[in-house]
Amino acid sequence: MNKNVKKVAVGLATVSAGVLTVAGGETVHADTVSATTDTSSTTTVSQNNQKVEHAANVVNSKGKVQQAAKTVTDTQSNVTVAKDQVTKAQQDLDAAKQTNDVDSSQKALDEATKAQADAQKSSDKAISDQNAAQTKADQAQSALNQAKDNQTKAQGDQVKAAQNAKDATPENISKTKDDIDQTTTKVSQDQSAKEQAQQAEQQKKQDASTAKTANDTAQAKAKQGQADVDTAKANVNSAQDQVNKDNAAISDNTSKQQANATKIEKDKQAQADANNGISETNSALTATNKAQQSAQSDLTAKTATTKDAQTNLTAAQTAKQQAQTVVNSTKESIADNQANLAAHNTITLPSGMTADLIKNAYFSRDNSVIANAKAITAKGFDITSNAYRSNAKDKKVLISNKLTSAQQLELTEFAADLLNQVRSQISDGIPIVISQDAIDFATKVAAGYDADNWDILEKGGHDVEAISKVASSYGLLSGGNYYEDAASGFKPANMDEAKENIYTALTSLLFNDSDSEFGHTHSLMGLRLYDSEFDNTTKTFFSPSIDKYGNVHFLLIDNGDSTMISGNTFDTTEIGNPTGDVAKIKATIATLQTQLTSQNADLEAKTATVNSLATTLKADQDAQTKAQTVLNTVKAKISSLNQQLSNYQVKLQQAQTAQKDDEAEQQGLANTQLVLEDRLATDSTAVNTANADLSSKEATLQTLVKEASVSQQALTDANTALATAAANYKTATATLSNDEDQLTSLKQQLSNYENAPKLLQAAVANLEQAKEQVKVASATVDKANADLSVAKNVAIAQAEVLKNAKNTVVTAKKALATKQAIIKQAQAEFDTAQKNVIKLEKALQQAQTNYTRAQANLEKARTVANNYFNKLQNQANEQGSVLLNDAKNVSVALPKVQHVLGTANANGVVVPTSYQPSKVIGLRVNNGGVSQQQFVKISSPSVKQSASSSLATGLPQTDESDNATETLYGIALLGMTCATMFFIPRRKKSVK
Repeated sequence: MNKNVKKVAVGLATVSAGVLTVAGGETVHADTVSATTDTSSTTTVSQNNQKVEHAANVVNSKGKVQQAAKTVTDTQSNVTVAKDQVTKAQQDLDAAKQTNDVDSSQKALDEATKAQADAQKSSDKAISDQNAAQTKADQAQSALNQAKDNQTKAQGDQVKAAQNAKDATPENISKTKDDIDQTTTKVSQDQSAKEQAQQAEQQKKQDASTAKTANDTAQAKAKQGQADVDTAKANVNSAQDQVNKDNAAISDNTSKQQANATKIEKDKQAQADANNGISETNSALTATNKAQQSAQSDLTAKTATTKDAQTNLTAAQTAKQQAQTVVNSTKESIADNQANLAAHNTITLPSGMTADLIKNAYFSRDNSVIANAKAITAKGFDITSNAYRSNAKDKKVLISNKLTSAQQLELTEFAADLLNQVRSQISDGIPIVISQDAIDFATKVAAGYDADNWDILEKGGHDVEAISKVASSYGLLSGGNYYEDAASGFKPANMDEAKENIYTALTSLLFNDSDSEFGHTHSLMGLRLYDSEFDNTTKTFFSPSIDKYGNVHFLLIDNGDSTMISGNTFDTTEIGNPTGDVAKIKATIATLQTQLTSQNADLEAKTATVNSLATTLKADQDAQTKAQTVLNTVKAKISSLNQQLSNYQVKLQQAQTAQKDDEAEQQGLANTQLVLEDRLATDSTAVNTANADLSSKEATLQTLVKEASVSQQALTDANTALATAAANYKTATATLSNDEDQLTSLKQQLSNYENAPKLLQAAVANLEQAKEQVKVASATVDKANADLSVAKNVAIAQAEVLKNAKNTVVTAKKALATKQAIIKQAQAEFDTAQKNVIKLEKALQQAQTNYTRAQANLEKARTVANNYFNKLQNQANEQGSVLLNDAKNVSVALPKVQHVLGTANANGVVVPTSYQPSKVIGLRVNNGGVSQQQFVKISSPSVKQSASSSLATGLPQTDESDNATETLYGIALLGMTCATMFFIPRRKKSVK
């Protein structure tokens, strides 16, 4: 609360539970009650004999502490039990996994499934063979049936040929010729009759077509006549509807004229009201504008002060941020260098791993020499320092499908440093250096492996063609692998994994290379193949690369003449740092730490400056905010008045516009009335015209309907005649066809008689051939049936095998499912037990927190109670007019007042300054809320309470969120009020 005195008016006789805000966010509530005055002029308060420990707040807090302690104990017990359940569940799960071997059951199921698949294939083949045999048997049977049918037909043909030979007498031949002549004549007559009938039918078709055309025309005219009548009727209805609408429009327009006249009178009154509002608002604006000018001047001055303070703070903050940035940068540099130092990898050769050892093993074929070298080199894995040291910073550097140039150089320096460490430990190791072409050489070789899909694990060797191709592109020695050592690895996701991949590959090639006769070890240690007089190599250009399979390639290009052929284009310009520099890193760290000490001191000084300027700015901003609030209030009032003025002006304009519009509308309605009356006269004439046209079209329709009926009858008669002619034509056609068939039959009979001996001989020959075909087909059927029987037996046997295999699979699945279910149940019980432990541990943590809070609240309650008693006793001693009794209530004599006018003192306690008779107001305080237990009860001093009653119910309640000082505001308010009213007579009626 600010230093200004805050006026407080508390309550009216009819106001209940009013709210008043005082310092610190407390809330003062006013409860309105009736009261009567008492003639007593003093208030007596009995001495406090109640112990603090008996106060309800303290007793309640003790109970909460005990309950919280019990909750902690119970929850701890539950956690212990739950953990035991987890242990048991884990044991049950392990036992379930041990006794239920899922892998063996899965293996048995896989084997049974494979056996079933094999049996299914065999069964399918047997069924297919059976179906093929069945098809052949069916085809053979069909061929046999056809042969038998042919034999039967041949037998019938022979009988017919024999009978024909018997009937071929001269008499029958002569008679057949006569019948042919007679039938030929009859066919000629039939042909003439058919032609005549056809001509008659064509004529009747023409007659029927003509009648149909005439009827269609007549029907169309009748239909059109009906349409004309319908249209005329619609015209009559439409015209009548329009007349009805005209009458309705005239009636509606008359009503509108009457309503509009009323609106015009209202528009005039609205203009008068708006003019009065404009005049009153302008007067208020004049006064408020003067207040705004004063508030604006005050705000302008305070804004300038705040701006200067902000400028100073911003400058100081910028300086602090710059200092912080410098500190952060130095810390980051120190951390980076320390990480690099801690993660510096080394390779130490084991004792005895000399150049001579590797050379002898490399060139020797003596197994003992090789075995000795193997044993010594393998000790490299036993050296503790020969282990990869991870770098957290490198883990954050992700690798995409292709390394960047910086990443490739970093990996090359990493590997080169390791090899130079190795070579420095032997007598004649050739130093490693780096060049851009060496890096490119390695990159291209890895790309060649990728293009050739060459995985060294799968291929079992180097991609010599890819290596030679790259060497040839630089003009170096080619035709073989003179450059690469390679090892299997993994595809790295970040720089740390890439370095680990390289480190692992190098140690493997150095300490576990006996199976390659120490060729990789010899190469990586930089040992010469020949004496210096034959090999003038002085340095080796080097770079590693990693292919898409994760395999590591180490490319070493010696600078000797045997490798670098004259005229080559390989760039030998050295780049990077192939040796590492631990001492340099340590020196850098020391320098940075010295700088950091100075930078931290500078940062602290600038931070202090920022804090000081921030305090100044806060004060200036508070003053500016207050000034702004005053100005905003005035502006808001001006804005409100302007809006009010604008509203009145809008209303005036709207009323004026409305009057003009309504008057114009009234004139328009009058004009509309004349137009509507003219339209009614015109539309009435149209109704009479439409009725006359309808009568004319109805008469025309009657004539057209009669004509259509006559033409329809003519069409029916023509169609009947056509049907008769068509039937006659059909009969003549059938007669001709029958006679032609008879003639053809007679001619065939004559031919059979004349060729009887030949036909009989041919029939006998056909019969013999048919019999032979039946014999052949019967033999084929027998063989096919025998093959089918064999195929069926095989299919039955394979089906039984498949059935057994399926049963085995079902049994295996059930066994596997049973074991999986047992393990799943055990796992579920274990998971449930674990979740229960986590839940209970959280509950225990909360219970412990509640216990600690309850203990704190107990101490707070004791303090509040003790302060409460001391405060009231002190007031009683000072005023001599306040007496605390040992009952629940504080006995006080209050005046009968209507208002209590007071001001808030420095502590936020309202001190009464004047009184008005009529009603009394009781006040209470709480922190953020009100309950029936959170205010002081006041009763008549004439009412005595028993000593056994507890004063505690009158105490402010203490809980986790209560504040003792805030609670005492209400008590202090009561004490101050009583102290200033000692001269008022006692009242008879108690109030709360």
